[in-house]
Amino acid sequence: MKKGCKMQWLAAGALAMALAATGCTAAAAQPEPSALSMKRNIDAAAPVSAGTAEPEIGVNRAMYVPFGKDSHVMVDQETGMVYVVSMPEEIYNRNGDKIAPEDLVKGNIVEIYGNGVMAESYPGQYHGVTKIQVVEEGAPSDADQYQDLIDQLYQEPDLNSPPTMQVEYRTPDAIVTASVQRGGYSWSVEGEDGQMQSTIACGPHLLQMELSDMKLPGATQFALDFYPEAPKEVRVVRWPAEQLGTPDAAEITAGEPVPVEEQDGVFALAVEPDYVYGVTGVWDRGEAEFGFVALKKE
Repeated sequence: MKKGCKMQWLAAGALAMALAATGCTAAAAQPEPSALSMKRNIDAAAPVSAGTAEPEIGVNRAMYVPFGKDSHVMVDQETGMVYVVSMPEEIYNRNGDKIAPEDLVKGNIVEIYGNGVMAESYPGQYHGVTKIQVVEEGAPSDADQYQDLIDQLYQEPDLNSPPTMQVEYRTPDAIVTASVQRGGYSWSVEGEDGQMQSTIACGPHLLQMELSDMKLPGATQFALDFYPEAPKEVRVVRWPAEQLGTPDAAEITAGEPVPVEEQDGVFALAVEPDYVYGVTGVWDRGEAEFGFVALKKE
């Protein structure tokens, strides 16, 4: 990397969650979410507390390669490392004029300023970016050399398949992206005759399932990221963790509603340890449920 910048990797790999959701369970294993869903800005949902801002430690020179709808990768021009960034407020063209993320052009060579902390995933996720400066205009054809890479990362969304979800959150030790297994769903697909057909997958209640857990130091902001598109509505409920394993479904309550905030298609909520969370997304084609357990990190 240029100017002696060294990226610091954190132990924050994707966590395979064998989770189910309220009232239904998955009928089959689901694929991992595409890299397309790895572009959300967790910093917007989980800001660093005052007095804990991480200093800038260097500059990374990379090529901007967009793909799909509103997605991109940065390719380090020295090491070939591939990653996505959380777009900062400060983005400048070669003349020093402030521009928006959508003003970046395929093939631009940029210098990326930040704290050097990258989440351990593929592609990497660089959330601590503070400034991007275009240093060379380049040309769209310059990025053609990375087409094989883009083909590996990107597939056209299949809207006939039920959506997937992952969560993103920050702890003192890491920025975590955790894949959450889909639970029950009802989903409409278009048949060969052009008619819509409904599929329903249902099973035991979430609290009657064996769930994986996420260990948190305390209340933590989570961002909910859905693929291939954000739902129109998200509902979240929770139950005390000690209710996990309730044998009689008649004893299970409706759960306590949890406030959810939405901004630009990103849904966020505060997650507290020692609760089971059930997430329901609503789309035009139907609904899908997801779940996870939050426990106190010892």
